[in-house]
Amino acid sequence: MQRSKWLAILMGAISIVLGVGYLILVQILDWRGGEMLPAPTDLSMIGRQIGGQLFAAVFLV
Repeated sequence: MQRSKWLAILMGAISIVLGVGYLILVQILDWRGGEMLPAPTDLSMIGRQIGGQLFAAVFLV
């Protein structure tokens, strides 16, 4: 009984530390680059841009 109680306390403490660490990491990443651009709605243009860049990188080098 005593061992399971200490194990539960240890696991709770670890989960709290991980949660606080995650929140700190998110705050740092958000502070570093706060501009959030929306996702593109027309994916056909992205494919053309990537295809063109890939073609230039492979065949024009």
